[in-house]
Amino acid sequence: MTDNPYRVSDSGSEPTGGGLMSVRVVAFILAVGGVGALVGAAAGVSLAVLIPSYYEQIFSSGSFPNFSPVPVGLGLGATQGFGGGVVVGTVLAVADRWLTSRQPRQK
Repeated sequence: MTDNPYRVSDSGSEPTGGGLMSVRVVAFILAVGGVGALVGAAAGVSLAVLIPSYYEQIFSSGSFPNFSPVPVGLGLGATQGFGGGVVVGTVLAVADRWLTSRQPRQK
């Protein structure tokens, strides 16, 4: 074993010192973003169904006769939910890495 923390481990999957960004962390952040997108889409569709005039008043094209608030609510909710989920996932991943770095290493 060498003292080089950046040496690739024998399995070849991850550096022995832990990488700044690992596949597992990115997958976690995207998974939380996906959950956020689902929650946001559900909230956007619910808002469009319960209060359809909300999206009609927000967008100038809301006064057009073929304007449908449900797809708008779905798209906006999913987009904003994904963004919020990525932020939450990133905060959780950084907090986990920080807490892990504060623990004494076991030999």
